[in-house]
Amino acid sequence: MLVITFETFAQEKPGIRAFSKEQLISAGSKIYQPKCARCHGRKGQGQFNGHDAAPKLRGNYANLATEEITSQVTRGSAYIPKFDYLSDQDIPAVATYIRNSFGNQLGIANVQEINELCR
Repeated sequence: MLVITFETFAQEKPGIRAFSKEQLISAGSKIYQPKCARCHGRKGQGQFNGHDAAPKLRGNYANLATEEITSQVTRGSAYIPKFDYLSDQDIPAVATYIRNSFGNQLGIANVQEINELCR
């Protein structure tokens, strides 16, 4: 299991080191590629077996909001399995990866917002 920590956690737990955007993207890629790329594509192009069940993640800003990514990852949907085994650290990493890959440049996923959504 991938374990990473964030600046917001450092306020709650002294001594925990924050990670950079690049480190989050790297960690998120290690989750996305084996778990999400099968349907969304290695390059975020979407389409699964010719069906639009997996939307493209490239430039699809409605699907790239932190709240939307968190909901899809933690709750699943008709086409997306629930990834409830991902840790509170994994979700911001994969969200940051998606928000900053495939030509997207949307910055780091808001860790505090994700923690509130996961409660």
